[in-house]
Amino acid sequence: MCLKNIFWVSLWGGLALTADAQTTRIHQATIKTVTTTGSVHTQDAVPVVRLGGDEKINVAFDHLGHEAQRYVYTLRHLNAAWEDKENLLPTDYMRSIDGECLIDEGELSMTTATLYTHYSFQLPNAEMAPIISGNYAIDVYDDSGDERTLAFTTYFCVTEEKATIVPKATTDTDRGRNTTKQQIEASAVFGSSLSPRTANELMLTVVKNGDMAHAATLVNPYALAPGSAQWQHQDALIFDAGNEYRKYELQSTRYPGMHVESIRLNDDVYHATLSTDECRKNYLYDEDQNGVYQPAISGNGNADTDTDADYVWFQFSLYAPNLSDDTRIWVDGRWAAQIAPDERRLTYDAATGCFTAHLLLKGGYYSYRYATESEATNPIENNFWQTENTYTFFLYYRERGARYDRLIGSRTSSYRPR
Repeated sequence: MCLKNIFWVSLWGGLALTADAQTTRIHQATIKTVTTTGSVHTQDAVPVVRLGGDEKINVAFDHLGHEAQRYVYTLRHLNAAWEDKENLLPTDYMRSIDGECLIDEGELSMTTATLYTHYSFQLPNAEMAPIISGNYAIDVYDDSGDERTLAFTTYFCVTEEKATIVPKATTDTDRGRNTTKQQIEASAVFGSSLSPRTANELMLTVVKNGDMAHAATLVNPYALAPGSAQWQHQDALIFDAGNEYRKYELQSTRYPGMHVESIRLNDDVYHATLSTDECRKNYLYDEDQNGVYQPAISGNGNADTDTDADYVWFQFSLYAPNLSDDTRIWVDGRWAAQIAPDERRLTYDAATGCFTAHLLLKGGYYSYRYATESEATNPIENNFWQTENTYTFFLYYRERGARYDRLIGSRTSSYRPR
């Protein structure tokens, strides 16, 4: 999938926001459904906690099977572009006894056709806590065998909240009014302890619907004054408006849920067929969750839905007769970003006349869309200025001579044109 243009200046050493750097990356086939959430804003592009605050980062994941596994995790501090290029020692950015923590023994799944073990932990905790602001990576290792292997990496942010970000969105863009775009503006008011002297000490990142691969990153504000900065009339802050996300829900394997046509047990594994989707030529408002996954609420009747929601092979089907058979299409959403693109790419099925994909997913609520190589000309979802979108803002500060990028403010705001 294509990336938006990225902007930076020389003070930041040529930083570029990479497509995969902030998306949970799974390296072990037995790892499924990694969720990394904050305790405050569920729509944040990356979970955020305040430095020294009471908020927690909650990390959970499943290991397919009931075999005993040993998992440990550690932290890395990253620069504003989510690169591991800062010359910091672990003691510079985290409080820890020995630099890593053992994850508690997992919980075995109950009454599920697919066996799995559920693990979870929180940060900060008594054994490990970040001590400076900025971007962080959590590396989780499988320490069960003779050699330690990286199981997955996930991400979060720590903010100082030394700046107040005031966002603004409009469909009256520099490229036209009420067409297929939305334009973002922002201003920041700094606390008394901050006094950026030059524009290139600041970097603002804006993310639509948690899609970090298409984030807009700027350094130079449009205007910088004592105690404030403004970003406006900048081409990189004009986003494709997109369309409302599609959704399906499977709370129990006992019956089909929303947008689920059928479900069956075959060879001790559940298979579900979703209702066939079609291309959208017109805009129709539908309340959605902008690409998030929400775990099952009721599960299969047991008390703990973390361990009683089953895994199901879901068939996605898209009827798009006007597209060529070799059109590159992917199932997309925040939850889908941790799945390799080749696994969630749809292929044309001549027997049904549809593009299809099969994904092994845990029961719950899924907000999704279909992505193509060019989002500006996506013929499946199209772009409508009326679309409700969520925008997340991250403001970084690196004064001259500093060794790392501080996150001094963040904000998530939903925008629905009227």
